[in-house]
Amino acid sequence: MRIEIWSDFASPECYVGQVRLQHVIQRLGMQRDVDYRQDAYLIDPQAPVRSVETNAEKLAYDKGISLKQAHERYEHWKRLGATEGLNIRYGFAYNTNTMDAHRLVLWVQDEYDDPTLTQRLIDLLFKANLTNNFILADREVLEKLSNLLCK
Repeated sequence: MRIEIWSDFASPECYVGQVRLQHVIQRLGMQRDVDYRQDAYLIDPQAPVRSVETNAEKLAYDKGISLKQAHERYEHWKRLGATEGLNIRYGFAYNTNTMDAHRLVLWVQDEYDDPTLTQRLIDLLFKANLTNNFILADREVLEKLSNLLCK
């Protein structure tokens, strides 16, 4: 069975959904029967390559609320991620463009035709952005992540 997923590395919803799907496939013992491919969906195609504001800082400014209140709004994703074993720190992530991260995934899919390798990269990119708060628009970050993948 083939499943195509449209998602963005800037989205905690996509991260939780992807991990939930992986857990269901594992619980059903269908790892060898399911092939899924992630397609790029840019939530904010106009997102800058560089940003000095975290998502929480941007939300606080845009909504005229305190930084504490902004972080509280993101607690939902932290709790939801925890149910799947994730440590989502969305408020501390930077809203930057993810186009190059998606390009890297497409390149790995086409170059290696190895769904396991591609999935490892996707997992690494989600975690890098939404847990470790690396900036996926930074090509040096992407290079370091792809070097980790090859080890």
